[in-house]
Amino acid sequence: DVLFPDKYNQVECLQLMAETCVLLKENDKARKYYLQAKKLKKSISEQSDNQNSEKHYEDVDSFSAEQLRILAKTPKENLKYIETYSNILRAASKSELTAQDYLDLANCQIQLNNLNFAQILIEESRLINSELPFASNLESLMALKEKDNEKALIKAVEAFIKEPGNSSYQNNVEQISKLMLLTPVQGIKKVGLNWLESGKIKDGLFALMLYLKFEPDDTEIGALIAKYLN
Repeated sequence: DVLFPDKYNQVECLQLMAETCVLLKENDKARKYYLQAKKLKKSISEQSDNQNSEKHYEDVDSFSAEQLRILAKTPKENLKYIETYSNILRAASKSELTAQDYLDLANCQIQLNNLNFAQILIEESRLINSELPFASNLESLMALKEKDNEKALIKAVEAFIKEPGNSSYQNNVEQISKLMLLTPVQGIKKVGLNWLESGKIKDGLFALMLYLKFEPDDTEIGALIAKYLN
């Protein structure tokens, strides 16, 4: 109300308001802001004869929530994280934010180095589904950016034991273990023992049982697991 229209991008402001409303779970307000942005963009486009830009905006606006989620995945491969972030929120305005949506949003924010906001988005995801390994994988990436290799390894192992068949998670454990001058199996063992000592018995046992698959002759760890299971 106090800024002159030629001093800021009114369309972008309306879109940001819409995205904020989606995050606040106020989808009705979000759709109104998206509609205002669309109408204003069309008006500006007609004045500037920039029809191609307006056509793209209208095409995107007509997509279903699922189509928008598919579209959101596309630019992410080209590191267009801001566009990806916006498309995920546009999709959610037509349905609701899912746990995976929150994690995809967090991933975008991590790439943009907005780590505090990314952590908030991850926690929102866990309120819906606390078992998604991708959340731990993202926290591992954040820890690496913060040069906290110890935490990065813990989170990498956490993701891997939830989804052992995921080659990306396995590679993450391997790379971080290497940074810490450990083999991958040593990294898993280290985290598993730390979890047992700190009282995270279930996770610790899972990690050590996974370790035993690679090192079946480690009788000491085998005996330790048996002690907790008996």
